[in-house]
Amino acid sequence: MTVNTLAGGLAALPLLLASVVSAATPASPVAAATATSPGAHPAEVEARLAATVGDWTIAGREASYRETCEWFGDRAFVVCRSTGADGSSSVGVLGWSRRDGHFTYYRYFGRGGSRHDIGFPSGANGIAWTSESRTAAGVVRTTTVTTPLADGRMHVRQERSVNGGPWTESENFHYVRRAPEAEGGG
Repeated sequence: MTVNTLAGGLAALPLLLASVVSAATPASPVAAATATSPGAHPAEVEARLAATVGDWTIAGREASYRETCEWFGDRAFVVCRSTGADGSSSVGVLGWSRRDGHFTYYRYFGRGGSRHDIGFPSGANGIAWTSESRTAAGVVRTTTVTTPLADGRMHVRQERSVNGGPWTESENFHYVRRAPEAEGGG
């Protein structure tokens, strides 16, 4: 999931945590499951992707932001579509690269532009995403961690470093599930 109006045009998908586990490590449950699980994804991978499925908004921005994430195909990918009250929009695709042993994320913005992140397991069900881009300010490295919470919210924390400088928090918010819309209207 992401926000297409974040500072610097960086979508939040998910913080720099010491608990980020590399899926390439032989001891990683994701790497182990990849070798033995049938279907589109290992069970642990599917559980992490499934946490993003739903109709979302951002706490405090309920009237101006919506993101709907749904399974695509045979639960092979999660496709998220976002809209903002400012006319912004984007489409994101989250998945898993069995070959490379990490999560994948591609985002395309309605006004042009795109981004690509790779992700690794973080904590019980979260994903830590990392990306690098070149901007007018220089090379920007971003780490975003999405963490599903027991109350149904999704915590998002993002940090960034410009030109190898210190890491600073650039985003910290919660996605919340949107209330179902009443049928039949007014």
